[in-house]
Amino acid sequence: MDGRSRTIGKVFLGIYFAVILYLCLGSFQGVSGLWKTLWGIQLDKVVHFLMYLPFPALALWAFYDGKHFGRTLLLILLAGFLFGAGIEVMQALLTDARSAEWGDLGANTLGLLLSGAVISVIHKCIQR
Repeated sequence: MDGRSRTIGKVFLGIYFAVILYLCLGSFQGVSGLWKTLWGIQLDKVVHFLMYLPFPALALWAFYDGKHFGRTLLLILLAGFLFGAGIEVMQALLTDARSAEWGDLGANTLGLLLSGAVISVIHKCIQR
């Protein structure tokens, strides 16, 4: 991708980060539906999974220069994991309305990994 396209990707990635920070650090105690379950899984975990699903695609759009796809994707997945872990730490230290949960970090990570796997398959198909 050219520099202009990556710049647009960085803008969208910045907006994505801002939305995730708002959703993860804001107080949503009045929202009762998040503690229900879907097929035995807390909806809160489904939301975390879905929030992190687009991260690898957005980060590739912002930073991938056409070289070293595997290494770039691996670094993006690591960055996404560290971002999620950092938010859980911030929830524990900076808010009274939110709490850090291993399950949230697990759901975030599953979203990242599924997205990364799909992107890898698509990339391999395009390379053929």
